[in-house]
Amino acid sequence: MQVVGSDPGRLEPDSVRERKKRETRNALRRAAVSLVAERGLHAVTVEEIAAAAGVSTRTFFNYFRTKEDAVVGYDPLKTEEIAARLRSRPQGEGGFEALRASVLEVLPSTDVSPAELLERLRTVGSDPHLLAHHVRCFGEVERALTEALAERRGTEADLDTYAGLVVACVLAAGRAALMAWCHAGGREPLSAVLARHLDLVGAGLASPADVEGACDPPAGAIDVETPGDPPAGPAGGLEAPCDPPAGVAASGRARR
Repeated sequence: MQVVGSDPGRLEPDSVRERKKRETRNALRRAAVSLVAERGLHAVTVEEIAAAAGVSTRTFFNYFRTKEDAVVGYDPLKTEEIAARLRSRPQGEGGFEALRASVLEVLPSTDVSPAELLERLRTVGSDPHLLAHHVRCFGEVERALTEALAERRGTEADLDTYAGLVVACVLAAGRAALMAWCHAGGREPLSAVLARHLDLVGAGLASPADVEGACDPPAGAIDVETPGDPPAGPAGGLEAPCDPPAGVAASGRARR
């Protein structure tokens, strides 16, 4: 945390504001989880969550779109921050390395205790509506990061198999790291746990262009056309599964 001038007790205004924002967001999350765990989602209103956190309803909507967002802890601003950092990483970095660095710069900064996070996960898992909402939010994160990584690579997100795979693997590693951190009682920094999980993924997630035959089927595999599928090969308009279609991203083809 930065200090200004010779007075070590005087914090930068931005630092104070950011701290207060984090405190308010966390208070709303805790209130939402506590009330929903006690009464159930449909018996709790946004007004009650705001009152329990000591803020106005208007303030609630400055932080969360819905009460479901507050319970699952969804923060689109963090997603936007990771995506922005990913886009600004040095162009010489590979896709995985750039996403790993961006995630580690943003996600480990959490004020939530392992006990609080586990309680949130239990509450979400006990309600089908919340669980479905959690999946939708996770899909928004995956989509945003895939688009950012594809943009770096000069491709289209819907056609870039590698970008989608990298993001899916990194998010899976993040979930596993978070659970490991919770179950260990937060004994070591979340950043260290997350970095360790990402390193395990990165060790086996080389870019397809760097691995000879990465897009080839295993030896002995049989190519069988399923009835109703378009024929394989140029006549069917199908491209190699690891490459975007020709002409879609010529500027990014060298950046595999």
